[in-house]
Amino acid sequence: MKQNYKLIPYIIAIPTIILICILINNNFKRNFEINNLSKLSRAEVTALFHEYDQARTKDPATGLVPENIRKQVLNFVSKIPVRNEYYFNNSSAKFGDYPEGDLKWENLGPDNIGGRTNCIQYDIENEDILLVGAASGGVWRSVDKGYSWTKTTSSNAIQNVYCIAQDIREGKTKTWYYGTGELLSTVDRRHILSARMSYPGDGIFKSIDNGATWEPIPSTQGSFAGNLKDNFQGVWKILPDNTILDEDVIYAACLGGILKSTDGGKTWVEILGDSNNKPFSTDIVMTDGGILFASMSRVSLNGVEPAYFGIFRSVDRGLSWDNITPADFPSNAKVIKLALTPNSNNMLYALVDYPNANGMNPYTFQASSLGLWKLANPDIKSKWKNVSVGLISPSEEVMTPATLGGYAFNIKVSPFDENTVFVMGTSLYKSSNGFDDNSQLEMIGGYYYDDGSIGYDLGSDYLHPDVHDIVFLESASKSVFSVSDGGVYFAQDITRPIPQWEQRNDGFITSQFYSIAVSKSDYKDFLIGGLQDNGTFCLRNKKISKTWEEVYGGDGMPVALSKDLDFGFVSWYSGNMVYFTLNPDTHEPENGYYASPNISNSNFNFYTVFQLNIFDNNSLFVAAKNKIYYQPDLKIIETDQNTYYNAWETNSQYTVSPDENFTCFAQTENYPDALFAGTNKGKLYLYDNISNNNKVVKYDISSINFPSNAWLSDIAFDEVNGIILVTFSNYNVVSIFASSDDGSTWESVAGNLEENTNGLGAGPSVRTIKVMKKAPIPTGKHPSGNDVLYFVGTDVGLFSTDNLNGINTIWYREGADDIGNVIVEDLDVVDDGTEFKIYVATQGSGVFGGEELIISVNDEIKLEEKLYQNYPNPADKSTKIMFTLQEAEMADLSLYNITGNKIRSICSGYMEAGDHTVRVNTSGLIPGAYFYTLKTKNSSITKKLIVK
Repeated sequence: MKQNYKLIPYIIAIPTIILICILINNNFKRNFEINNLSKLSRAEVTALFHEYDQARTKDPATGLVPENIRKQVLNFVSKIPVRNEYYFNNSSAKFGDYPEGDLKWENLGPDNIGGRTNCIQYDIENEDILLVGAASGGVWRSVDKGYSWTKTTSSNAIQNVYCIAQDIREGKTKTWYYGTGELLSTVDRRHILSARMSYPGDGIFKSIDNGATWEPIPSTQGSFAGNLKDNFQGVWKILPDNTILDEDVIYAACLGGILKSTDGGKTWVEILGDSNNKPFSTDIVMTDGGILFASMSRVSLNGVEPAYFGIFRSVDRGLSWDNITPADFPSNAKVIKLALTPNSNNMLYALVDYPNANGMNPYTFQASSLGLWKLANPDIKSKWKNVSVGLISPSEEVMTPATLGGYAFNIKVSPFDENTVFVMGTSLYKSSNGFDDNSQLEMIGGYYYDDGSIGYDLGSDYLHPDVHDIVFLESASKSVFSVSDGGVYFAQDITRPIPQWEQRNDGFITSQFYSIAVSKSDYKDFLIGGLQDNGTFCLRNKKISKTWEEVYGGDGMPVALSKDLDFGFVSWYSGNMVYFTLNPDTHEPENGYYASPNISNSNFNFYTVFQLNIFDNNSLFVAAKNKIYYQPDLKIIETDQNTYYNAWETNSQYTVSPDENFTCFAQTENYPDALFAGTNKGKLYLYDNISNNNKVVKYDISSINFPSNAWLSDIAFDEVNGIILVTFSNYNVVSIFASSDDGSTWESVAGNLEENTNGLGAGPSVRTIKVMKKAPIPTGKHPSGNDVLYFVGTDVGLFSTDNLNGINTIWYREGADDIGNVIVEDLDVVDDGTEFKIYVATQGSGVFGGEELIISVNDEIKLEEKLYQNYPNPADKSTKIMFTLQEAEMADLSLYNITGNKIRSICSGYMEAGDHTVRVNTSGLIPGAYFYTLKTKNSSITKKLIVK
């Protein structure tokens, strides 16, 4: 389904943003800023989002996001036990009991929508094998040219992949490398103020089995205490030297410089760069004869001009360099990309993005320009030719190339025609004359021009905008793969004026969700969620499919569903909302109505929150910065839009101070006719009598212990025990509070999610919180004594607890082998007695569902054979392994190395039914990856173990 239903009154075309179109009904005039809305470029959308994101995560005391905070948080939470480790440390709980909190996790897709993808390469020995790097979803591998995919990055490894490369020397082709760190990113764009932000990496990873498994290269990882490690926070390119056969030489273009290793990555030396004034971007290419060309940006992290800036050439493999920068090269180059003609190496291209102003901050949003130079016969010193004129749009049908400040930015030359050159930006461009002029400039992907409707738009058989990479198949000169913010695409014939692009995203689950909602009606198989850069999608039957269907385009933001699943809401930036109806039989979205309050879009925050009233299911509360607008009759929009738009109300009670903005809403059956609202100033308000706008009363139920000027990110309710919970998403603050007396008093329940009890340190950013009732068990009483589970979504995964115990609360990692450490932006639950499920919206791994099975008091509890993840992992001197046997039987637990050779038997023989725990001595093992396998007569189960 792709927007195949009626939208009334309709939406406006946004030329440089992923489509959403609202047209204004001729019989009704709205008073909102149509012109401003239509003029927002994609870059402006991103900049607005960053302002919102900075406020959510900055340290309120400094106004800044702490440096390297994600790496610090990952290190900190790695010490927090996973849910199953509860049983290692709590002798009163047994695996023979019903495993409370031990949810069954399932990834719900979307398996048909790709997320932001930075790089792609095929196996030189077998073009059917593809490896791609997702911006926040790790490395994925296909063995059938992209018709199916398998994730090969561990869920607990860092997920932000920027570049990938294969060692193509004979006998070495099973060796691959990928680099992490996206120095111009949108992954955390709900937390960073600047137009682009840095998503720091954790070095380089290596595979020796053709990309099936990966291990980090230790020399590129660490605490980033030194300059060398700082380089590997951002790896722009990895270049194995395929001309040297007796050494494993690798070049890495990194933040600050070019590094070289002669031993496969064990050790590195910087051969070009500036360790003090680090160039922001670097690149490197090499001729078949071993001559190196490298680029260094003028823009640096500290603003000071680096010691080396421009384009350099080395004929001695990096021992010395000549500066060959063109005389007319821009003095404020931000990102430089290099490309050589693949076979002849007789032409070098240098593509540069540089800000129109003189600002040197790489993350400050500024309009930028592109320049292109080429150097013939680069083996000898010759003169550059400025061919920037070839980038000028020749007609209205070709959008002027744009890169969003170097974010979507690359250049490649066809190996079959050295005059055919491709430039990647918001769209994909092709020149058939090497950009000597713009007469042969074509736009062949990204946006397309539709003269009959709204200008630049998207098409179902067109390459998704923001293009990052392209590869050419050796077996088919006209065929290419490309990756963009929409995933993986294939074109059979790139020479066509408008190539037909085919998505190869089935099973490539890398989409980035901002919101999720599940139906609470009798039909609970309907999900809807907002996705970054990919609109709003729904899953109409989660039991039989993981294929999601598009509801609306744009940047999908908050969503909502009615209790009876007869209507819902989707939204995008600056208060834009659509009310849509659903077919009662098929649950397919039908008519849509533009439903925002009748005020200017400038009155809304970029990310606008709203609350569908749970008490009457026909009214709505919308945050307009420091005000709340109330719509008393939603369904009238289907028959009388004039009455609907004129019915919006607000009052003085719904208004807070001008510098205070509403950040979240929540309601609960425990507080009838009430609305809870959080703000960016650390305040929590309770509004009573909300059904009568003239009698609304506001109560400030904030605590003096709440962090000042912090972003109150979510509100939840434990309706079983009468507890209110709130979360704060800033770093360096106490992040979770609870009240059991209607908000009169509050205590911190952040517990072990904080490095220090005062909130300072490497505690995660807590984005969302939900409470779910536990499924009933035969004994009628859960071992913990509590009938609910508390979940929090953070910037490093999902955590849960079933026992709030003040500052001593113990939180556990949930879905460590499934969800891993990806960002969790939103949660929703169903716990009405027929189902007990939680839904997890992630940035980079789609949506997960966690289910507790319902056990009748008449059911017999049957044990299943289980092998649990060892703890701790990675292991230092020893680690624990726990497993459960269904019956008394012969069993064997053994340890194997990565090649499959048995190291030793851990335990073997006849064992009783139930749970077993063994401690494994790892002090004599070489650091690296191992596997342990539990074998019985009925099964064989394997887990991975890492030794430090």
